[in-house]
Amino acid sequence: GDGGGGHAMDVGEGGTVDVAQLLKKQAAGPQLTFARLVADPTGARSIDDVNALGAKWASLLRSGGMSEKVYGIDENTVLMSLTDGAIIDEVREFLWLQDEVDEFEWNQQVWRRGSDQPQPPKPKAAPPESAEKVPKKKRGKRIKGKKSRRPKEVTKDAEL
Repeated sequence: GDGGGGHAMDVGEGGTVDVAQLLKKQAAGPQLTFARLVADPTGARSIDDVNALGAKWASLLRSGGMSEKVYGIDENTVLMSLTDGAIIDEVREFLWLQDEVDEFEWNQQVWRRGSDQPQPPKPKAAPPESAEKVPKKKRGKRIKGKKSRRPKEVTKDAEL
């Protein structure tokens, strides 16, 4: 035999692993993706606005046979349920055409607007060594009454 049968990974010319092919294999079947929206400078965007945007996208994606469900998660995030991850690239391209989209997230990878490569994962920040956990003392707040209650002073003037 040639000894090369049944490799789990697709190894391309020159022995390199085809990352795109690998990702496509991971993407087989239903997938969830997220679109992060450009922050609303006015702060006026509501979850209802996001759901309306999602409904618009859903109908556009459906007409292209690409997606079934689009949900607003919060004021800045849309969740998309894809029937088949093989179309993930097309969905990302569709999202880049939407002015509201800033980032695309799938499989714990984030693409910045206009990029066809995911961002390198952010390194987990090591806690600074000087930050020793010192429990803070809680200062009890005194509840101020209307007037301080002093025992009534008996004055000599009150004598009859």
